[in-house]
Amino acid sequence: MFEIIDFHTHPFLTDGQNICNHKAVIPMTTASSKEYLQGLAIHKICGSVVSTDCYTEPGDMWKKIQRNNASAYALQERYGDFYIPGIHVHPLFVKESCEEIEKAAKAGVRLIGELVPYLDGWKEYDDPAFLEILDVAEAYHMGVSFHTSDGDKKDNMVKSH
Repeated sequence: MFEIIDFHTHPFLTDGQNICNHKAVIPMTTASSKEYLQGLAIHKICGSVVSTDCYTEPGDMWKKIQRNNASAYALQERYGDFYIPGIHVHPLFVKESCEEIEKAAKAGVRLIGELVPYLDGWKEYDDPAFLEILDVAEAYHMGVSFHTSDGDKKDNMVKSH
């Protein structure tokens, strides 16, 4: 028997953070989401916490990323082995992102993403600063999950790695 890992869950700490567009037919709340998913034969979930908060100041964007990453660690404590956390990084914050990768690696986290650039104020996966972050992720043997869309230059990023 194999285990099903839902790689596109977008877990949430509070009901207000639930970004599911199908709440009327998918009744997940903070109290019920684990049992609901296990009822669908899902053995584990993984990924980053995604926030739709918008910020105009770059420093505020990094605070958002830190909050989302802190939420991922809190979800790991809440759900234990049921949740495989993923962290966010950002090409405007190379140093901070690389430090976040090192912190995650020390905590046993081996996943970056799912990254959703349009929610975090950046656009291109082939941004040289992002490629630098990917080099550090590779050094720590981390997997990276990307939200892709037409025209996002993911092919250029893949060719460089």
